[in-house]
Amino acid sequence: MKNYILSLIGLLIFSIVYPSRAEDFECKGFDRLEENLESIDYSLLSHYYQTEYKLNDVIGDYILLKGFNLRVKEKTQLLLGNTSTKQYMTYSLTDKENKAHSLECLGLKEKAAPLIDEAIAPFDTKKLEETARAAEFSEEEIEAVTSYKVKVKIDGKQKPIHFNKLSLSFMQVMHEERLKSDICDMTPKIGNPHEWSEESKDRFKKMLVTPNLLSKLLLALGNGETSWYMKTGKEAELRSWILAQENRSVTLTEIFRQSYRLHCGDVYLSLLNIENVLSEYFRHPKRQYLTQTNKLSPIINHLGSELDHYGPWYHLFGMILFGYEEGRLMGFIAGTIETGTALFSDEITDTQENFMVRGSNTGADLFHFVKKKKYLKYISDPSKLDHHYYLNLTEDFTQRLKRLKKDLFP
Repeated sequence: MKNYILSLIGLLIFSIVYPSRAEDFECKGFDRLEENLESIDYSLLSHYYQTEYKLNDVIGDYILLKGFNLRVKEKTQLLLGNTSTKQYMTYSLTDKENKAHSLECLGLKEKAAPLIDEAIAPFDTKKLEETARAAEFSEEEIEAVTSYKVKVKIDGKQKPIHFNKLSLSFMQVMHEERLKSDICDMTPKIGNPHEWSEESKDRFKKMLVTPNLLSKLLLALGNGETSWYMKTGKEAELRSWILAQENRSVTLTEIFRQSYRLHCGDVYLSLLNIENVLSEYFRHPKRQYLTQTNKLSPIINHLGSELDHYGPWYHLFGMILFGYEEGRLMGFIAGTIETGTALFSDEITDTQENFMVRGSNTGADLFHFVKKKKYLKYISDPSKLDHHYYLNLTEDFTQRLKRLKKDLFP
């Protein structure tokens, strides 16, 4: 009995002096996070996100680079035929307990779940009904396709946006806001981009993909993670404005105007803010039914169900942002890589969404407009704010639906 008691006392002392390995592992190194980045498990670090605007962020730089390098290694192994291991682990793949420990160690809270409204149909039933009637569908067949009992999905072939006109529409917004200046100085400003910190360039130069190889913006956009590592600080305000609008009413020019106001004419932050809000939940399985997605007006040619409002919007502003920061040529190259290959993405994009790579031209136009101070000689034309001015959503699907009818109703 005496030995038993002594053993219990010894075990108690040991447990106090040497805490459990799990507890030791959970927050080991987090007290000096920047110093110990390379020694902390990536699956824990991957839950990190910025809580405020900051241009230099060594922690975010490392996690963004580390995740991309792991993904490159994984894809390389898959191309070589090795499917036995999965080397890349994102925050979406880790278990809940691991995530809770990670957030606690990082001093962060779980991100708020998005508002979802599945009552709003993600496609235009009125347009489908009119086209089906023109394609000589019976009343029963029309009811079947509009009630989603029989799925119709036809992707448009025509370019949905006149990007040169969209550039002029955004310029009209900047012109109008510059003349108001009732809140702050609304003179168009180029802005300061988020870049790899000097410390990151030196510290992580031995990685397979280094900071000197790819820009931070390109990597963050490619991973859909600008909202994690490139905060503007105005995301909540822009999202609140979006949620206050009518369903399917938010236009490209008005969301730009609102973000432009929030950032007092800083065009870079205005575009980044929109991209952050639109892309934050791009991995969400019900992103098509997000309440904020329901607020966005259509910007692509499409007929039937499975209409993707979400993808085209965030891809468009991502490409406008990249073209603004990196130029027309680099924007075209990056956009072509993003939508033309599936090397680093499991998503399948539609033809209409692929058109959005041309948004880099609009971004380049805006940068030139601001840098050359062309706003000083800009001639106002309010008609350019009409979404019909820059959108081309008049594609006729009647004949294609008529040919599809025999497959829908054999």
